[in-house]
Amino acid sequence: MAAPQDSGRREGIATEADVRRLLGRLDAAGVSAVLALKPSLGDVELAAAWLAGDGDLAAKAGRPLSGTAAAISDIAAPDEDDRDVR
Repeated sequence: MAAPQDSGRREGIATEADVRRLLGRLDAAGVSAVLALKPSLGDVELAAAWLAGDGDLAAKAGRPLSGTAAAISDIAAPDEDDRDVR
């Protein structure tokens, strides 16, 4: 009997719907750039957590953002010009 598949798909390649749901503010070019990396759902979730500010604890524990998740974060991070600076 085959092992049941994880319905969470954390290790499967993320879909456009996954990217839009987790990194919603991306334009079409950003979504395409992320999908070109062929990220896992876990990669997109990790990048989204870091972009939301939840990466500080992981970084302090010695697990800095790297690999595909870091590339996604670079693509999805708001440009300095897009930030409301006062």
